[in-house]
Parts: sequence; structure tokens; C-alpha cells
Amino acid sequence: MKSEKINFDNLTAEQVGKLFPIRIVPYNPDWKILFEMSAYSDKLNSMHGNVSKISDAINNTYLKINGEKRGTLSYSHMVNLLVGYYVNEMQNE
Repeated sequence: MKSEKINFDNLTAEQVGKLFPIRIVPYNPDWKILFEMSAYSDKLNSMHGNVSKISDAINNTYLKINGEKRGTLSYSHMVNLLVGYYVNEMQNE
């Protein structure tokens, strides 16, 4: 089976939702999980700065070298399409 590369640049949110069906389910974490998530977030926020900039630059370069012309911008484009699709779906229910 031959796989073809999909160009996400011109897809609509609805088309992306059909390509990547995701079932949204309610999530109710207990207090231990919330505490861990908060501690993890605090740790990441404390490291935000040079390490984050270097990491982003390395990831962006890696993606571009491997054929993703937009680099890390492609992530936000894809996320925006998916979020747009599901917001639209939730409004239509």
C-alpha cells in the first residue's frame, strides 16, 4: 500500500476532523493528579527562557530539515484546525 503525503495547509477544520476522528469524553481528575499537574507546570514555567528558546529552535530546525517547510508553525496550524472543528461540532449538538 502506497502512502501519500497530505498537505494540511489548505484543509478546512471539518476536513481535518474527518481525517482524525477524536472522541471527546469528560475528564474528572482527582486532587492528586491536579497537584502533580500544578507542580509540573510550575517546574516548566521556572525553566522558561533560554532552555525553551534553544529547544524550540532545535525542534524547528529538525522539522524543516525533514521536509516540514513551516517548521513548528505547522503544529499550531494543525491544532487550530482541530480545535475549530470540535468547537463547531460542539455548537451544532
